[in-house]
Amino acid sequence: MKNILLLTLVFIGCNLFGQEDFKIVPEKENPICIGDSLFLEIKPDVDLDKYEIAWAPIPGKLPRISIKPEKATTYTATLTDQTTAKEIKITYEVVLATPVNIDIESIQKSCVYNNPFDERISKESDQYHAAELKIKNNSGEKYKYTWFYKAGDKYKNINDLDDGRLHLDGPNNSELAERVYALEANTKMAVIVNNEKGQCAIVTKKTERQKVADVTINVDPKDKVYLQNPVAHFSFEDNDSDNPTSAWIWKFNGTDSQPLKNDTTTVKDPFYTFQFDGTHNVQLLTINSYKCDTTYPITYEVKPVKLSVPNYIVQGKAWKISLDEGNNNNPNNNPNPTPKFKAGTPDNQQTNQADNEYLPLNDYYKSCDVLVFSRSGRKIYKSTDYKNDWTADNVKAGVYYYILRCKGYFRDDTYKGSVTVFVK
Repeated sequence: MKNILLLTLVFIGCNLFGQEDFKIVPEKENPICIGDSLFLEIKPDVDLDKYEIAWAPIPGKLPRISIKPEKATTYTATLTDQTTAKEIKITYEVVLATPVNIDIESIQKSCVYNNPFDERISKESDQYHAAELKIKNNSGEKYKYTWFYKAGDKYKNINDLDDGRLHLDGPNNSELAERVYALEANTKMAVIVNNEKGQCAIVTKKTERQKVADVTINVDPKDKVYLQNPVAHFSFEDNDSDNPTSAWIWKFNGTDSQPLKNDTTTVKDPFYTFQFDGTHNVQLLTINSYKCDTTYPITYEVKPVKLSVPNYIVQGKAWKISLDEGNNNNPNNNPNPTPKFKAGTPDNQQTNQADNEYLPLNDYYKSCDVLVFSRSGRKIYKSTDYKNDWTADNVKAGVYYYILRCKGYFRDDTYKGSVTVFVK
C-alpha cells in the first residue's frame, strides 16, 4: 500500500511541474494604450525546443512575438510535441485602455538647419524655423504627455537629449508640454498621453521638411578663366517665384592646396578676380522666404597662360593665336614657340590649331597689341587690340617679324618671332 501511494505522488508531481505548465507572459500589464507595442513570450523557456510553436491570430513560430493591438484581442500559442504530436494551447487576452481623442498636428515645417549667417536660433526669434508639432486635444479632458523621439530602431525620452536638436515648449512640468520643436526634418516623434481616469494612447508623427531654395547659377566665362584676365561674373536666378531667395552669400574658398578664409560677398551678381591658378571652390549659400538655407557648391578653373603663335600664315586665312596647352611656363623664357605643321602643305591649317579652341585674346589677357614688320623694319600690320583677324592681304610672300605685347592682371608678357606669309 505504501508503494502504491508513492507512485501516485510521483505522477501527480509530473503533472504539476511538467510540460503543461507553460503560459504567455506580456512585456506590459493590461490595460495597453492604443498605439503601443509590446512583446508576448512563452514561459518557462525550458524544453521549448521539443515543440513546434504556432501563434494566432498573427503568424509566428518563435517563443516571443511583437504585437501592436488596435483592439482587445486574445492571442493563442499552440505548442506541438515533436515526438508525441500532443498539443498544448495557451492564451492571453490583451485589454486596451479607454481611448483618448488626441492627435498631433504639424504647425511649422523644418529646414535641415545649417545657418550660414550665424543668426541666433531661439523660439522668441523670427529666425527660429525648426519644425513644430502640437498636441490637438479634441476631447477637452486634461492629460499628461511624455514625448519621445526615434533614434535608430528605438524611442528615447526627449528629456534625455541635451544637444538642442529637440526641446519642449510648455510649463516647467514637461508632462504638460503640448508642443515640441525639432531642428531636423523627418524626425519621428511619439507621445504617450494619459490621465487619472486610466485613459491613454500613443500617437506618432514625423516632422516635415520645408521647401528649400531652387536657383540656377550662372558664371561668365562658363567654366574657366585665365590667370592674366582672371575676372568671372557670378549670378543666380530663382526658379520658384513662390519661394524666392531672401538672402545670400558668395564664398570664394580658394583651392584645396591654397584655401582662403573670409573671402565673401553679399552682392547678388559679383565680379570676382581670382589671385592664383588652380581648381577653385566656390559656394553660394542661400536662405529663402521660408528661412530655409541651401548651399550650392561650384568648382571653377583658373588656368595659367602661355600663347602659341603660328610661324606662318596663308594669305586670305586668319593668323590665329591660341593657347599653348602643353607649355605653361613664362613666355619670356621661350620667346619664339614653334607650333607643329605639315611641311610643304601651307594650305593646311597647323595641326595644333585644329585641336585648340580660338578664343579672343582678351580672354587670356586684359589686352594684346601686335606689330608685324619686314626685315627692313617697315610696318606691315598693327593692332592695339588683336582679335585673331589678320589675313595678310596685299602682303608679298616672305618672312616677316612680329612683336606681340599682352597686358595681364599680374604681369605683362611679350612674344617675339618670325612669321612666313604664303601666297596662293
